[in-house]
Amino acid sequence: MSENAIRNRFLELCKHLQDKKQLLQFRIEQFDSEIEQLTVEPGGNNETVQGWHVANFRYRGMIYIERLPGEKLALLALMIRAWLDEHDDTRAKYNLDHPKIETVALGDGLKDVLIAAEFVDEVFVVPTEGGPVEWFGETFDAGVYPVDYAESGEVNGAPV
Repeated sequence: MSENAIRNRFLELCKHLQDKKQLLQFRIEQFDSEIEQLTVEPGGNNETVQGWHVANFRYRGMIYIERLPGEKLALLALMIRAWLDEHDDTRAKYNLDHPKIETVALGDGLKDVLIAAEFVDEVFVVPTEGGPVEWFGETFDAGVYPVDYAESGEVNGAPV
């Protein structure tokens, strides 16, 4: 089963913004993200070319950027909107709310930025002998669902 069995649109958006860190003028250690309020909804239980649509993962993706230059806030907002319009094919189908951006002014033109956006990732499974998911008397595999975790960072100016 392919690792892309469950498409994580939030992780894709995070990677996109991290790739734009120089343009937005932040360092990777100023960027954090997490998934909140994951709900596992029933899927259509119909067979598709991707497998059986068994569930939808509905969640809120939270992105936090520390000390973003204030003049980059509009560019960040436009990048998010454009990426969602082009890459998130579930927004209209599931009537997802628009992203919300909150800021805290830090002085010297810097802002801490908190972005909240809703996502739905459709989950498809395929029959797999000995697969970990038992469903209607058969075993299935859903592939790997990526989980965000920090690979590096700083604490009090020292790398960890």
